[in-house]
Formats: sequence, C-alpha cells, structure tokens
Amino acid sequence: MIYVSISGRLGNQMFQYAFARQLQKANPSETLTFNFDEVHRDKYVSGFFNENQLEHFNTIGTEKQDALNYSILQYIILKVFKRFYPYAGDFLKKNKYERKWLPVMEFFGLYFLSIGYHPFRLKKPWWVKNIIVKGSFECERYFDNCQKELSEHFKPKSPLYNYNRELLEKIRSSNSVAISIRRGDFVDDEKIKSTYFVCDKKYYEDAIDLMKEKVKNPVFILFSNDIEWAKKNIKIEGCECFYESGKDEVWETMRLMSSCKHFIISNSTLHWWAQFLSDNQEKTVIAPSRWYNLDFKSDIYQKNWILLPVSVDRK
Repeated sequence: MIYVSISGRLGNQMFQYAFARQLQKANPSETLTFNFDEVHRDKYVSGFFNENQLEHFNTIGTEKQDALNYSILQYIILKVFKRFYPYAGDFLKKNKYERKWLPVMEFFGLYFLSIGYHPFRLKKPWWVKNIIVKGSFECERYFDNCQKELSEHFKPKSPLYNYNRELLEKIRSSNSVAISIRRGDFVDDEKIKSTYFVCDKKYYEDAIDLMKEKVKNPVFILFSNDIEWAKKNIKIEGCECFYESGKDEVWETMRLMSSCKHFIISNSTLHWWAQFLSDNQEKTVIAPSRWYNLDFKSDIYQKNWILLPVSVDRK
C-alpha cells in the first residue's frame, strides 16, 4: 500500500497527488490511498476554509480517505523523529533536520520531506509493507514520468460557468497572458508575509513591460484573490486587459488560467500549476527571482523561465 497525507490548498494538494501518481506508476500492484486529516484539521487558515479540493478534478481515488497505516517499526522511528523535531524553528532548520533523517526514514518507507527535492526510491523495497508519504514535493522531477496523465487528471469535473464563456474565448483566440497576483495571507498575515511576500507592485510592472517585448499583441488577463486591488494598482497601457470576476471557485480559476498562452506568476503553487498545465509549447513564463524571503533556492523553478528581481533583491 502507498498512503499519502494531503495538506494545504489546491496547488499544494496537486503536487502531493502528482508524486503519489509517480510512485504508483513504479508500483502498479500497490493500492494508492489518500488521507486528508491534515487538511480537515486546519479548518480555518487565513480566511479560507481548507477542503479536499482534488475531488473537483478528474483525479483518481481522492474521494476515498483512509487512515495512515504505520507498521510498528515505522511508528517507533516516527516517534523518535518527532521527539527531536525543531517545531519552533524556521523551515530552513526543519529542512536540515529532515534531510539528516532521510536515509533512515526512506529505508523504512517513510517518505517525509517538507520542502525541496530528494530522489526517493520509487520502487517499494521488499522489506517495507507500506510506504507513507508526507511532504510538499514541489518539483517537477517528482512526477516527470506521468505528466501526460496529470494533464487529464487535473481537468475540472464541472462545466464552465456561463458568464466566463466570453473570457475563455478571448483567452483561446489571442496571445493571452495570465497575470497571477496572490495577496490575502501573503500581505495580511505578518508571519506569512515575512516569508512569502516577494512580488511587489514593481515586480508586476517590470514583468508586464518585458512581456510586451516578448509577445506580439499580448492580451493581459488578471487573476487575483484581491481583484479590486489588481484593478486599482496594476495599470496596463497600450494593450487589451481583462479581469477574472474574483468570485470563481478555484477549479474554475485553474481552468481559465491554464488556458492562457503565456504567464506572469507569483510565488504560488496554484499559479505554478496553471502555467504547467498550459498546452502552449512556446509559452513565456516570467517568475520572481526568489520563492521565499529567505536565503533558500527553491527546487520549484523550471528551465526556460525568465526570472525578475523582487523587492528583497533590489535593496
């Protein structure tokens, strides 16, 4: 069995699901099951109710939820691991601790890593009954053997909202550029802001100017969890500009964003998946030079992205 602990919101859940699919592809005889206890435990996070958001897509098996089934030995190892875990430290200290434990944890089928890439053993070893998966897995190398399947799995189940038909047609018929702006907890929660707020107004202004140079007759489509702020603060001259309504469900937003041909993204996993799922092979993707306000190089970056300096690098 392969047990996967799901956490976070849609973008996070998609990364965890993608790695799970890669594991099952390497172990076709093993049953894959998901656990959403951590999602449900965090019922209220910075103004958003967390839920199983994967069930709104053509994912397989995410409607079923099973408890994580640890062996006695796995349980003992995990208990020692948690006993000395630096819960009070920042995620750099936590990551260092987790990587120190990786050889032991992986040997016994505990695939735990909160951030960064590690080449986990895909084939389940004979001495391990169950693989337990818990982490972020935010790197395309975690699922580079199942990208085609994921593009099908991550299509929304529900039909397009009628009021978005004209917008989607504009997106498909033009050199559409998705501008994805995440605010909300990134600016309202001081603790989160200190780590994640890197994409300021100047970043978007510079990215728009550069995109105008890269793409002929661009049509800009703005997406944000604070669309009114985007309308008031992001000014685009000399090009057509449209806005998502701001009232769409997240799966509808993903449908619209991923249909665009080019992308200006923030340091958001949701925005990462939108550009990844685009079928435009010649897409231009502009991203912030940092994913965190920390001295940490994220493995989430893809080749051929154009990276622009953000506030912390301009000081």
